[in-house]
Amino acid sequence: MAKHEECWQKLRFLIAYSTDVSKKSRNDFSLLNTGLSLDLPLFTPDQVQELAGRYGLYFSDIEIKNLINSLGGHPYQVQLAFYQIQKEKITFNTLLNV
Repeated sequence: MAKHEECWQKLRFLIAYSTDVSKKSRNDFSLLNTGLSLDLPLFTPDQVQELAGRYGLYFSDIEIKNLINSLGGHPYQVQLAFYQIQKEKITFNTLLNV
């Protein structure tokens, strides 16, 4: 019984909804087709340095440049890298060599 309780404790569920209709009513209308797609621009070196500072991490300009070259400057990947480094699950050098 305890195993089942542990399993359910890990479950996280998020529901988001809106009372505004974003499309006009049509016969082929589906709630699964609603939403807004956003394309985030790649981070600049200054933005990467600022995010690193927010994680309490400090890197040289060369290290930031190497990180951007390795990850492509994608916001989520940069954030995930800094999170993993901060939690000491990976080192900066290991990250660049992966």
